[in-house]
Amino acid sequence: MRTDWQGYYLDGKTAARHRATIRLMQSGLEVTTDSGTTLWWPYEEIRQTQGFYAGEQVRLERGGETPEVLLVSDAAFLTALHRVAPKLATYFHDPARRKLRAKLTLLAALGAIGIATALYLWGIPAMAALVASRVPVSWEERLGQAVVEHLAPPEKRCADPTRARMIGDIIATLIAPLPRPPYTFRVMVVNDPTVNAFAAPGGYVVIFRGLLERTRSAEELAGVLAHELQHILQRHATRALLQHASTGLLIAALAGDASGAMTYGLESARALGTLRYSRQNEEEADAKGMRMLLAAGIDPAGMIAFFEVLRKEGGEAPGLLAYLSTHPNPGDRIESLKSLAGQSQRTPVKLLPDYDWRDITKICQAAGPRSREEKRSRPATTSPRPLQGVGRVYFVPLGEFPLASVEYLVTHYRDKYGLAIETLGVVQLEPGVVNTDRRQLIAEELIALMKRKYPQLANDPEAILIGITPSDMYIQAVAWRFAFAARREGRFAVVSSARMDPVNFRKPPDTDLLHTRLRKIVSKNVGIMHYRLPQSSDRDSVMYGPILSLDDLDSIGEDF
Repeated sequence: MRTDWQGYYLDGKTAARHRATIRLMQSGLEVTTDSGTTLWWPYEEIRQTQGFYAGEQVRLERGGETPEVLLVSDAAFLTALHRVAPKLATYFHDPARRKLRAKLTLLAALGAIGIATALYLWGIPAMAALVASRVPVSWEERLGQAVVEHLAPPEKRCADPTRARMIGDIIATLIAPLPRPPYTFRVMVVNDPTVNAFAAPGGYVVIFRGLLERTRSAEELAGVLAHELQHILQRHATRALLQHASTGLLIAALAGDASGAMTYGLESARALGTLRYSRQNEEEADAKGMRMLLAAGIDPAGMIAFFEVLRKEGGEAPGLLAYLSTHPNPGDRIESLKSLAGQSQRTPVKLLPDYDWRDITKICQAAGPRSREEKRSRPATTSPRPLQGVGRVYFVPLGEFPLASVEYLVTHYRDKYGLAIETLGVVQLEPGVVNTDRRQLIAEELIALMKRKYPQLANDPEAILIGITPSDMYIQAVAWRFAFAARREGRFAVVSSARMDPVNFRKPPDTDLLHTRLRKIVSKNVGIMHYRLPQSSDRDSVMYGPILSLDDLDSIGEDF
């Protein structure tokens, strides 16, 4: 029987991961790190916080508010634990029960097929509502991504980062009053004249160009976005997919099977654009969307005005039929919206006061991502174009970032661009830079830590400091779930390689891939802060933005 397992150990004091060998024994775990430190974890002092679902890594914790942590990717570890210490292993999840639960769920679902039609019509919506309220956010995000990839594929998306940022600013204003949004909201504009918009599970909002062109102000679009965001926050989109999809999607959701959900999710994607929410869902999205506008200080008249346009022109403008079919009865809703808007006592602040809203209609005029054939037909670039930099660049290793990787980057920029970058001493992480609830580093605090450790350079206007950490991080000022990088004051940046490393996604180590991804993010920050280059909508350029996912990162080029 196998007793030794490979994993990672976190000491609870820093965000650094240490490779460790975990030996299963009858009364506890013997943990030996690569540095030679040996620790003893009695089973009675251990609690399991992850690893209850298929595909999820096992996470064990020991201690109080900032516990020590063990991470094991192989779920068979739990099965072996139950065999080695059957009496004490009751503290931990038994994977054998997962198979039994999946079988029972499947049998129950198959039995439901034979229920009378009336019970089916009432039962499925009730089950969808129950499941939608309990599925993990990560499951919703993966389902939403599958839906968006089908209905809004990359080649149809409008890729103008400047105008997309205007829409992003509206989203940021809307969600700012929310205490802790569970989703990272992403808005995509599709180059299609249809007047429509829809919300997909997990934080995705898709707007068709035809609808964007119908809006006459940022406030009108804010009304549409607030309505769609509420469909996501109230999980209407998830519930609607579960209700209209096959029984297989419900079973996958109940079992927490994200990979199975993707199979059924693709089937559901075809229906999402034409789904009709219940009247109750629409009224809830209206009411909560209006309250979202008021909480953000946005003029509610924009939301009302847009619905009035739908009511007046819907019968005469065929382009509005798509939106009307999925967002029915505008006339019945306007009076309710006016009543809610009248409750506001605040003076609204105008959105994007210095921006000519008519310019937003040009968002789809910028060239989109090139096809692979176009890229292959483009002549290869033999050398990067001459660049003139401003200031001196310094790399700052943060925490346990490998110095060999830092020196690799230094050599890369010296050989390719003739840029001399100096590596400063390692800065050890302090407790204040870690959000223990999220188990992530705080980007703003990392930058502040660098400035404290190197005050002379922090006060030197010619110095550019780029910190690099292997730990996951997020930006406190925005509602993102994570960040590849963050910049401040035009001279300070911090880069996290955590989401770039295949190992952290339970894949084989790939140093070349990790270094390629790291080069792209670091180069973009060097381009912005040292070479003073603007961000670009050209995916062949490392200056492409925004980069929202690993797919975005892997698809862009490396040259400026």
